[in-house]
Amino acid sequence: MFIIAHLISFLLGYFSLSLIFKETRYYQSLLHLSLSIITGLCLSAYLTFFVFLLFNKFYAWLIVGLNLLSLLGVILLNLKTNKNIRTLLNPFRIHKLSFFSYSVICAFTLLIALYYYVASVHPHGEWDAWAMWNMKMKFLLLSSAPLDDILTNLSWHTHPDYPLLLPLINVWLNSFSHTHMLYVPFITCILLTVSCAMFMYTGLSLFIKKGYALLATLILGFHPYFAFSATQQYADILIALFVLISLICFYLLDKESNPAISILAGLNLGFLTFAKNEGIVFAALLSVIFLIRLWQQRNKQKSNLPCYVLFLITLLIACLPTIIFKLFLAPPNSDILPNISQTGLQMINVNRLAVIFDYLGKEIIHKKWCYIWMLILIMVITKLFKFLKKETLWVTLFFLSYFIIIIFIYLVSTQTRLNWWIPYSLPRIYFYLLPAILFHVFYVYWPQNKKIENT
Repeated sequence: MFIIAHLISFLLGYFSLSLIFKETRYYQSLLHLSLSIITGLCLSAYLTFFVFLLFNKFYAWLIVGLNLLSLLGVILLNLKTNKNIRTLLNPFRIHKLSFFSYSVICAFTLLIALYYYVASVHPHGEWDAWAMWNMKMKFLLLSSAPLDDILTNLSWHTHPDYPLLLPLINVWLNSFSHTHMLYVPFITCILLTVSCAMFMYTGLSLFIKKGYALLATLILGFHPYFAFSATQQYADILIALFVLISLICFYLLDKESNPAISILAGLNLGFLTFAKNEGIVFAALLSVIFLIRLWQQRNKQKSNLPCYVLFLITLLIACLPTIIFKLFLAPPNSDILPNISQTGLQMINVNRLAVIFDYLGKEIIHKKWCYIWMLILIMVITKLFKFLKKETLWVTLFFLSYFIIIIFIYLVSTQTRLNWWIPYSLPRIYFYLLPAILFHVFYVYWPQNKKIENT
């Protein structure tokens, strides 16, 4: 039955994006279909969150009804704004397939089979899945006062200050039936992992030759440690997805000033803030580079409202669940802020910094990564000047800034021992950065298409 929930979310995302894209070239692209899956699930999760916010209880009929009502609303708006109804179905049109297209289909079929197999190795996920993310899903579904239990009554090990996007997605998918309570997160992690590979291909195909885009997708998609980490049922895969989508939006805006992409970027960054605490940091850094780029392009825009204004308005609206959750519901973070405000700054010293850099270097060459980081470093070094050019420098600085923040957090840590915390957390950081960094490296390394290619 939860398949029906997936279909409702897909249609909700599809028709919502149709209102944004309208008659732009992206309206007819595979990118539209890929975005519909993720956007729809996030919108359904947002609607589910507001039901819990108002009633502090799981009401399946209300959640389903609210989603159906929203779907009906966006369909009616599309029918009102689109004179030619057939254009709504353009992305579903199947054109004559080439040999390369069949190769792409075969590759993704194999990826789906691979991810299903890898997910089956740990069907209940890893530690943080059943001890935090899926536990919160169960409380949301079964508790008489779920928000109270999650935010105040559970152990601090469950990180009650973490946003709830992933549990809410799974709660929405359980709205049609509780019999699949453990199976829903299993399928969700596979869907999100496949989506990550799909965005790698559809995103890169807009800018470079499709052969190179497929190569990057195969390198990422068939990487054993990526497949294992992505199917752990953690919220890290959402971070990986949203940061990757953000880079696609950034480079689209870099090529042409488009109001639709500005809105999409703001929406995506809002979702990112509700995925995990790290998402708030990512969204802040990415917002800076988006605003700088949009301000530089303000004179090239033809819309009534400048793109940076549309971006900010959409970002603010999409951040509302995070703002409400962080300001009025969640307890303060117990990992980072106390370190900075109390004795953490006294922990900064050269020896501690050397230990951190030692771990950073060892992680790059660790055998579980199958030398993928070495490949990335070689590609960067051989064309270093291209990574420092005006159009790509901001993204390079974004990644460097995030690593500086991570190093600073490790430096001021007083809550846990570095020799436990870094080996535990660093692989997860490398994991959720890998898709975006690989995308950035391939985008810069290979020759650009003369114009944005429709996929």
